[in-house]
Amino acid sequence: MTPNEPRSWKAHLPPGFDVEAIDVLAQESLPKAWTKRWALEARAIVALMPDGSRLSAGELEDRSRQVAGRLASAGMGPGDRILISASASLDLLVVYVAAHRLGLIIVPMNTSYGPTEVRAIVTNTTPSMAVVDDRDSVRSIDDAADGHIWIVGSDVSIPTSEDPILDKSDRTTPALICHTSGTTGVPKGAVLTSGNLLASAEAVRLAWRWTPDDRLALALPLFHLHGLGVGINGTLLSGASAILLGQFEPKSLGEAIADQSATMFFGVPTMYHRLAFSPSLSQSLRSLRLCVSGSAPLPSELHGRIKEAFGQAVLERYGMTETVMNLSNPYDGERRAGTVGFPLPGVEMRLESNNNGVDGEIQLRGPNVFRGYWNQPGATSESFTSDGWFASGDLAAVDDDGYVQIVGRSKELIISGGYNVYPKEIEDILRAHGGIEDVAVLGVPSEEWGETVTAVVVANGSITADSIIEFAAQHLAPYKRPRIVRFVETLPRNALGKVQKDLLTA
Repeated sequence: MTPNEPRSWKAHLPPGFDVEAIDVLAQESLPKAWTKRWALEARAIVALMPDGSRLSAGELEDRSRQVAGRLASAGMGPGDRILISASASLDLLVVYVAAHRLGLIIVPMNTSYGPTEVRAIVTNTTPSMAVVDDRDSVRSIDDAADGHIWIVGSDVSIPTSEDPILDKSDRTTPALICHTSGTTGVPKGAVLTSGNLLASAEAVRLAWRWTPDDRLALALPLFHLHGLGVGINGTLLSGASAILLGQFEPKSLGEAIADQSATMFFGVPTMYHRLAFSPSLSQSLRSLRLCVSGSAPLPSELHGRIKEAFGQAVLERYGMTETVMNLSNPYDGERRAGTVGFPLPGVEMRLESNNNGVDGEIQLRGPNVFRGYWNQPGATSESFTSDGWFASGDLAAVDDDGYVQIVGRSKELIISGGYNVYPKEIEDILRAHGGIEDVAVLGVPSEEWGETVTAVVVANGSITADSIIEFAAQHLAPYKRPRIVRFVETLPRNALGKVQKDLLTA
């Protein structure tokens, strides 16, 4: 390996592992892999709720078969879209698995979406059925579909009259339409195949040493790939179990870890920020064998605080809606703060170099990469290079040891006075200011500069714009320093903690 070259994914595997035997698509599809696992350990617990209710592998196989029969009786068949927008529960897990086994295309939707957001997704994907557990969602979905949709609860209470053929999906079968987070524009529906999902789940199973003995404390929402595509798919593939917490609350998480003997926790930086100020959870968090962070950058300072307070070196990784999982810090070896490690098994990565020859846009290829956006061929073609690599839009640098650091988004790139300015670099510096609780940096159109570097700040105490600019001057080159500082009470974030900069106005 030469300097500034990402490490091979082989570095994620245990010593002595036969790297030539790795095939992340060997089991062909999620349903095939799941049913093979359930046949081996029918009594193994796969999911638990905080109230103590639980579901075994054999029960999941049986109940998902029954629900698949109900869906088929309602006229649903391979390729039909089923929208799912409900809180985490055993029933929801059963529906999710049943839809995969029947070959339906699942459309997960944020449970907090309003009528406008619901209409956009329903209009784009035209689902035949919706599974919901909220009256407002029922009304919004029904209005968006003009009544031409079957809406049911998570128990899918439909009479069964058919015994459908199940588990026929292969690696090319469309399985999910997941909409992008929309932090830089209008959300698009990325179509992920069962093979895409299997490849990523198998990659993290290997890299993170995920075994049937593991129990995941899962407080992530199940309408996003972090909770669904990594948490649920990985759990079922590895034969492990998951505690479906439904929502994140530090005290409840600590109780679940202690009472249900959890071994792993997956979270987003916002969650880790709250945990860092929960000293009473020290014993519970120290008992975990693995803590993973994703969906947004984990500040190096927070990484250090968690390690000091709880003895946990958080493993940060990098994924996308269109590619599920891409890179990860190593399970064995240094988990380097501020980086996302190197490519996972099966993933190829390259950087499209810019003027300095080191930083560049991450481009990806592999069985985890989607094939396109639903009903948007133009957006699909624009997302791939002429030689078939997916252009992520994320800018990165690689250090001398091969660790990849995300430095920003190409669409968030600020060009001020002819210089390229990466918002993340400035945000990281400003977060070290004791009077700043949160910050987002963006470019504001300027006749003089092209764009003016602007800091939108959530203050933690009494501070002034001048003091922030003066602080930045101590750490940043003149062209990187914010010329405008705005104060807000809170930054708009999506459900996974990403700042929605398109909602910030000057």
